Amino acid sequence: MITFPDISEWYTPERIAAEEPLWASGPYKENAQRVVNVCQQYSLSSVIEAGCGTGWVPTALPDSIVYVGMDSNPYMLSRARDKNPSRIFIRNDIRDLNPDFLSVDLVCSFAVLKHFSLNEWPDILRHILGIGQYGLFTQHVLLDDRPAMEVGTEFHHIWPTKPELLQAIDSAGHEVLDLDYSAMDHGIGSPEAYVTTRRKS
Repeated sequence: MITFPDISEWYTPERIAAEEPLWASGPYKENAQRVVNVCQQYSLSSVIEAGCGTGWVPTALPDSIVYVGMDSNPYMLSRARDKNPSRIFIRNDIRDLNPDFLSVDLVCSFAVLKHFSLNEWPDILRHILGIGQYGLFTQHVLLDDRPAMEVGTEFHHIWPTKPELLQAIDSAGHEVLDLDYSAMDHGIGSPEAYVTTRRKS
């Protein structure tokens, strides 16, 4: 079993500064638009982003969406607050999300789940989806017959299988509304899928 430190611990202020230009030109606008689309489609108004990083997604959200960002890295949160002075950001570990004390229309998480171990990520997904009536997240997923794999070298970078993804969603008490495989990783030959879910009634 390969074990790496949490990526939130790996990200020092220097590493964050080096990555920030890449995040600034990354998919955050598409992520934000997908949040807007789900909110409009299902008449949702409140959003929590688990693993908000340096706060790019809320910069592209309308003020009509009540947004709260959560991350365990204090340096990420400092940058997020600077970008979004009118938004709320909370330092919190995803493992500590508790649906008995926290509930929201939509919980979202982008490029986060792939950085937990193959053993732990289903539990992390359960923690994330547990606080939302609806979920919107990304996850690497293998669509062929390859077994789940870990490709990380300094932190976890995992590729579970489609059956494992569907089982994790079901075990978290949600049902799949949409699976979008359009964002292909050409190095691996499988997508980082966008997944939309709803709590099972």
